[in-house]
Amino acid sequence: IRTGHDFSWYKRATLYRRLSRRMLVCQTEKLVDYHRLLRENASELGNLLRDFLISVTNFFRDPEAFAALEQHVLPRIFRGKPQSDQVRVWVAGCATGEEAYSIGILLSEYASRLVEAPQLQIFATDIDEEALSDARAGIYPEQIATDVSRERLARYFTRENGNYRVSKELREMMLFSPHNVLRDPPFSRLDLISCRNMLIYLNRDAQERVLNTFHFALRSDGVLFLGSSESAESLQQFAPIDSKNRIFERRIAPSGTITETLLTQARWLPSRAAYPQSATERAPIGSFGELHHRAVEQYAPPSVLVNEDLDVVHLSEHASKYLTLTGGEPTRQILRLVHPALRFELRGALYASRQPDRHGGDTRVVRFEEDGRTRAIEIRVRAVDLPEAGRGTVLVMFDELDTPRDAATPSEPDGTHIEPVVREMEDELHRTREQLRTTIEQYETSLEELKASNEELHAINEELRSATEELETSKEELQSVNEELTTLNHELKVKVDEVSRANSDLQNLMTSTDIGVLFLDRQLHIKRFTPRIQDLFNVIPSDIGRPLAHLTHRLDFGDLPQAATQVIADLRTTDREVSSTDGKRFLVRLLPYRSIEDRIEGVVMTFVDVTDLKAAQEARRASEAALRTSEERLSLALGAAPLAVVSHDNKLEPTWAFVHGRQLDGAGRAPRYIFAGDHAERYSAIVRDVYASGNAQRAELEVMTKIGPRTYDFRIEPTREGHLVTGVSAIGFDITPSKQAEAALRESDRHKDEFLAILSHELRNPLTPLRVAFDVARLAADDPKQLAPALATMDRQLQIVVRLVDDLLDLSRIAQGKIQLLQTRLDPARVVEAALEVSRPLIDEHRHTLDLQLPNERVEVVGDATRLTQVIANLLTNAAKYTPDGGKIALSVTPSRNRLVISVRDNGLGMTHELLNRAFDIFVQADESENRREGGLGIGLNLVRRIVEMHGGSVSAHSDGPNRGSTFLVELPLAPGGAA
Repeated sequence: IRTGHDFSWYKRATLYRRLSRRMLVCQTEKLVDYHRLLRENASELGNLLRDFLISVTNFFRDPEAFAALEQHVLPRIFRGKPQSDQVRVWVAGCATGEEAYSIGILLSEYASRLVEAPQLQIFATDIDEEALSDARAGIYPEQIATDVSRERLARYFTRENGNYRVSKELREMMLFSPHNVLRDPPFSRLDLISCRNMLIYLNRDAQERVLNTFHFALRSDGVLFLGSSESAESLQQFAPIDSKNRIFERRIAPSGTITETLLTQARWLPSRAAYPQSATERAPIGSFGELHHRAVEQYAPPSVLVNEDLDVVHLSEHASKYLTLTGGEPTRQILRLVHPALRFELRGALYASRQPDRHGGDTRVVRFEEDGRTRAIEIRVRAVDLPEAGRGTVLVMFDELDTPRDAATPSEPDGTHIEPVVREMEDELHRTREQLRTTIEQYETSLEELKASNEELHAINEELRSATEELETSKEELQSVNEELTTLNHELKVKVDEVSRANSDLQNLMTSTDIGVLFLDRQLHIKRFTPRIQDLFNVIPSDIGRPLAHLTHRLDFGDLPQAATQVIADLRTTDREVSSTDGKRFLVRLLPYRSIEDRIEGVVMTFVDVTDLKAAQEARRASEAALRTSEERLSLALGAAPLAVVSHDNKLEPTWAFVHGRQLDGAGRAPRYIFAGDHAERYSAIVRDVYASGNAQRAELEVMTKIGPRTYDFRIEPTREGHLVTGVSAIGFDITPSKQAEAALRESDRHKDEFLAILSHELRNPLTPLRVAFDVARLAADDPKQLAPALATMDRQLQIVVRLVDDLLDLSRIAQGKIQLLQTRLDPARVVEAALEVSRPLIDEHRHTLDLQLPNERVEVVGDATRLTQVIANLLTNAAKYTPDGGKIALSVTPSRNRLVISVRDNGLGMTHELLNRAFDIFVQADESENRREGGLGIGLNLVRRIVEMHGGSVSAHSDGPNRGSTFLVELPLAPGGAA
């Protein structure tokens, strides 16, 4: 293998195995039967071809070889390339693409380490269309992790459905195309060609053709990368860089044999002048550069370019007269082609020019006799110091001297002095000359034959020139076609990129939707499916192409293939909600698959899991019902809630307000609309301060509600998004009841203090005259005249004290609920009469006029006579006390519907509006000055109200203002069925 021997035994064995396998699959026992099957069945011929094409490879196959490629080749092909240039690579026989992507990974990694990297382009070709389809898709099984490192997997691959897909960056480097290296034109200007493990399946001639093609396609410094069992050392076009890892460099070498070169030149004759070419036969001069080249060829000495193996790789137009062809197999060796007289000296010059101390080359002059004349030829050998030429390349120049120097002819000595040895040498020289003469005659005979051959070669040359012109025309046509193909290739690349992007978008869409989708063709065979479909169907990637009926599923659908067939027949979408065996619910939709040309090419089946949706719908209905109930309750609660809520945006404009059961609109005027008086300005100032400082504040503000002004305790705090203040919100609670209770408590405390002061004053007033009267009675115990007034005074003052104490006791009993009413049917006139007996002394004392009006018919009420008497007596006593002497008091008892109205009116001090509102409160008096004329604790009217309310009635006070008198009305329910 390593020496380049033929591998026909291996190829025959491989082909036999493939052929036997196909015969076994087709159930044919004899080769002649299988041959007949191939003629009758064209598809089997394609199957056999696919089996012959061995598309088996893997990533970074032979890691040592790829490591050597990365170390020795990549720096070489990237060297000196600007960002606008390209690194062009051809992977011939790429199979399913692993080798191409491996080289792409190496190129991408090396380019990423450069500051300005050139563009990367990899041409990957094969004759197996199915393998190329797999390579274009770029999807490989997870087993590639054994060949690709974890870092490269993370950078150049994406995980997809248990497989690995090459990244977009790596895929865009590749251009996959079908190509036959033995027939199709190659790519050009390549830096690297990788053709691994393909040449072993070709015979020697085919291998040479392929290698010649590679030599033509590579740049002058290009590199060839072969498989471990392949070699290019047998040809002269390539020199090894790393023989172990099969890495070779291109070197300048002829594409054919020297015979082909000499025939193409067609301008030489052995040992004669070049065949003259007429002016009409010369090719036209296309440029001054070509004219310069021809002028140099005309006046410069003839020359031959020789490689390190002493093979002629190129020769000038006139160098053929120093070369000759001998019988036997054609060769390119310069020492076998050069004129025999020059061969010895040329060998010495070539050897000398390659010595380290002979950098200037070597020059020698050779003299010899030919056709009766002496020729002197100067041979100059110079090493070619050009990188493109390769190692060991030399230039051999032949310059024929016009006047060769005559060799010194020594005088012939006397024969008597010639020794025997010299005589023997002269004899030997004579025999040699005879042999040489014979050889010359034979040579002239051969020369005549070669002359005839030369004429034939001239005719062949004419034919070749004509063929060359045709080839030039074909080349121009091919170039035009190549340009068109380049344009089409670019358009195809754009289309492929669009298709790749669309395929990626489609794949990501199908994956992201998380919906089971099954694509079928018209025969109901599986074309594609999404990963979620595997939850319902027992399907794996290798099932693509199988009929739908062969798959089992977990759906309660009935005849699924029949439904799909009906969709194709009716061209109508079918929706159905079905259950699976695990209790889930699915929405199954079957619709026709329409192509871009609007052709029906199959069926699309989607399976949407609606289990959660159904559960969510049920939960939504339940939550909506609960939400409606909660909203109703919340609405009722908010309608009665004593809350105030105001929200502000970042411009401190109110965006929403809710005050005591109603929502306010009109953003921008809410504070002025909500708060009373200067409380709006105070609120706005607090809002600005909270927004600026970010600290919450509290304030008690008066709010205008639908039930009037109320006091609210507001907590005003900023609203945030993270650490950023985005607005202000204020929540206030109605504290009016507590404020009122607090005020009432303060008022009660004040009344208590006043009551204690009044009580002490009222008790002190009767006690002082009582004490004086007691002293008088004690001193006048024996004088009845002085004792009687004292006793009367003492009795009067004791009655005052008793009345005060009784009022206090009654108030305490009523407050504690211990007072008991004696309910009887009463005549109001008798109650009025009892009340007048109690109040008459005070009325007469102040000289008031009493106007009494009783009902004309008898009416009755149900109540306690003593307590009702106390009510009317208190009203008459108050009228007498707070009416100036000589005033008027009117008492009327009038039945009205089912009520009895008792009115006590006077023209006394009267009451202010404020006093009217609290006239029946405890400890309130009309005259609250310390020098009031009448006594009292301010609990009489409070007792009146409580007693009347205990009888189911009501009491009210009326006054037109100070000094305009007062009117007190008591309403009691009439007893049912009272007699007239």
